[in-house]
Amino acid sequence: MSRWKELRRFADKEKLGIEIAPFFRPIAKKSDGYNILSLDIFDTKSLKEIAVEKHNVAEHNLHLIEDVDIVSNAIDLGEAVTAKGLNGKIDYILSSHNFEHLPDPIKFLQGCSSALRPGGTLTMAIPDHRMCFDHFRTPSKLSDWLAAYHNNHRQPTPETLFDYNANIGTYHIGEKRLVGMSHPRDNPDGFWPKGELKSIYATYVADIADPSAYRDVHCNVVFGASLELLLSDLRYLGLIDFDIIEILPPQGLEFFIHLRKSESGSSSRETGEEFNLRRLVLLREMNASLGRAGLTRLASKMPLSQAELDSQKPATFRSLSKKLLHKAVGNRIYEKLKRLRYQS
Repeated sequence: MSRWKELRRFADKEKLGIEIAPFFRPIAKKSDGYNILSLDIFDTKSLKEIAVEKHNVAEHNLHLIEDVDIVSNAIDLGEAVTAKGLNGKIDYILSSHNFEHLPDPIKFLQGCSSALRPGGTLTMAIPDHRMCFDHFRTPSKLSDWLAAYHNNHRQPTPETLFDYNANIGTYHIGEKRLVGMSHPRDNPDGFWPKGELKSIYATYVADIADPSAYRDVHCNVVFGASLELLLSDLRYLGLIDFDIIEILPPQGLEFFIHLRKSESGSSSRETGEEFNLRRLVLLREMNASLGRAGLTRLASKMPLSQAELDSQKPATFRSLSKKLLHKAVGNRIYEKLKRLRYQS
């Protein structure tokens, strides 16, 4: 699978798009004919200065930096696009390794939705936490995202900073120290923790007493199955109106996700029973995919055994006919469920 081809899957040169923080590695280049707006928290001049001073980009390569059309934090994308008079007029949005940094992912998703026309798409490349320096961190929970949204988080909390610093790892290959592994080639046992807990705790206590300036860390710790569960829950709660087109298996240390803005708005058409059944499937898939065991299963494409499914199968699950089950969970989840149930 070509990374760039997959990320440009819904990028149409004849339509209007937005790319979030492309810096000097845009997914869809304006010079290639894409009708695309670049959004970044810095203006073009500042980006070029940062490229030279912090990223050692040579002067003759500064032309690779896309001109910034919208100066805004990604969380405020909706308001920034509205200020440009483009609310509901964007056909697609592209984001590569930005989502994991956002202190308030729900507001970001809502902003993308307000910018997109019905049927518009959001494509993202996101690190799979099991394969990068977030390896030892636990996946983000729905309660984390709800707290960030309802408390209007604008920067990582002291708790997020503590979790990041206390559990960050490096991947060891001989004398080399890398930010992550490449799946399925590498062994996850190569990860080692990096931080010193007492000093990290002291910094945490100081941060509570006097929050410091913005420090950039991964606020959102996800992999494919955990993100699917989070998005499904948010959709059911009416907090977002995105439908999942596809979540692709990890490639290297990242995975790709394609979302489509619903034509019918944020209201869910599922009954509580239908949602709970579909959520059960997603919860089991996420639990089976956690940590090293999940990577081993992913590498071997090992399905859950019939015994594993039967051991916790509720009565409502047993009693549903195939037809009702298909209707309840939808075709994509139904096919996944069939693989989990019937392959052994």
